Amino acid sequence: MTALTDPLAIVEITPSAGVHTLTHGWRAKCLQRLIRMELPVPASFAVSADAVRAIAAGQIPDRARLAAIIERADGLVSVRPSAQNPAWGGPGTVLNVGINAACHARLAETRGKSAADALYLGFVQAYAIHVARLDPDMFSDSDVGLETALRSYEDETDEEFPQDPARQLAEVLRSMARAWDGPTARLLRQAKGAPEDAPLGLVVQHDSRDSDFSATRGWYLNVNNLAYREGLGGEADFDIYRVDYRGYWSHGDGHVLAWRNRNQFSHNAPSGSYSPIYL
Repeated sequence: MTALTDPLAIVEITPSAGVHTLTHGWRAKCLQRLIRMELPVPASFAVSADAVRAIAAGQIPDRARLAAIIERADGLVSVRPSAQNPAWGGPGTVLNVGINAACHARLAETRGKSAADALYLGFVQAYAIHVARLDPDMFSDSDVGLETALRSYEDETDEEFPQDPARQLAEVLRSMARAWDGPTARLLRQAKGAPEDAPLGLVVQHDSRDSDFSATRGWYLNVNNLAYREGLGGEADFDIYRVDYRGYWSHGDGHVLAWRNRNQFSHNAPSGSYSPIYL
């Protein structure tokens, strides 16, 4: 059995799924805890550290499985790092994986052309810089239009921007896996006390907002952990978990009803670091 055919290589995060910090990372385990608390966590899938290593080494994930994940998440997913210890960092999150011309057209009908253009443009730029490794100067200008960005990608790669969502997800997973294994990333992790062969899991998750900065519909969930360790210079070993959940609903002429639920939990924390109460 290879790493990518193991039943736990890519697993949907459910209350009873075999998700463990050692194999899938802290973020995946935090999401499972929230699901067990019956909080409204979006559809999420954990990629094991062994699977990430296999992807970095050139093995190809099953495209049918990736396509099913994207379909399960309503067509758009984000990919987030899930290291064993959050202090070790990881590659940057990639949002809106799965968007293509057909998805863009659907979004333009339901959310408006400007919102659809912004989502598609953001992913094209992120994919060009972090996956295709094209010149960042060509794809960093937020004022560049979608058509210009797509044309620039085609000019630089001699092929149109990938339209297969499963291929997009496979390439994003491979890019993030290889970034984790890069020499610079290894040195930075070791400076934070991580072993040279520190594992990385990945989390594929649904994010339904129509914009990262000025959402008018959809919802968003972010989970993070602050790990205080004596070995990293702290005075005690304890953890702080933070959950940020937001929802957006359009109503009337350009009006948006938005709400936010922010929670903080502590584990083994000294009294001075108990979770605060905001009034």
